[in-house]
Amino acid sequence: KTMINKNTSFSLVSDKDQLQTSYNTAIRERDQLQTRYNTAIKERDQLQTRYNTAIKERDQLQSSNSVLTKEKTQLETNYRMCSFSCYYISNEEKNWDTSRQYCKDRGADLVIINSKEEQAFIDRFNSRFWIGLSDKEREGTWKWVDGTIMPQYEGNWESGEPNNYKRDEDCVETRIMNPEPNKRWNDLPCDFVLRWVCEKQASS
Repeated sequence: KTMINKNTSFSLVSDKDQLQTSYNTAIRERDQLQTRYNTAIKERDQLQTRYNTAIKERDQLQSSNSVLTKEKTQLETNYRMCSFSCYYISNEEKNWDTSRQYCKDRGADLVIINSKEEQAFIDRFNSRFWIGLSDKEREGTWKWVDGTIMPQYEGNWESGEPNNYKRDEDCVETRIMNPEPNKRWNDLPCDFVLRWVCEKQASS
């Protein structure tokens, strides 16, 4: 028989306990490392998401800046000087209200024609334009966008105008349909789409 003395038995038990302790420590360290790894992966993914968001926002800002630069260039190109006012001559067509809002968004308003020189200036562009005159508030009372009421029978109306033809014609266009320079205005339904002219003070 092989005899195992007490010292040998005690040593084996001690070695087993140490191995178990080492194993438990290794498992605990592994779990801690796994947790740290998972945390690192999560933080990496969060950083990646934030990076992607930042790139997207940068691209959107670059795109917006390009659009604003293009609009600024177009505005500078289309604004013309005459006397003490600046004028924006549109290339697009919109209804009267949308045209006016376009002007107001840019610190201007639809043009108020109060001189022969101003009418002649707009005539040079040889097109149909909305101007800042309407009787939207009260039929037959023609009012400029600054609130000034135009006296009856005044203005550069074409012969027979304003006539409110067929349906509500509450907004005014200027056009060249008559060789006489003082016969340019015609009333139209406000939902017609035309080019328009914005006006603002040169000092503003």
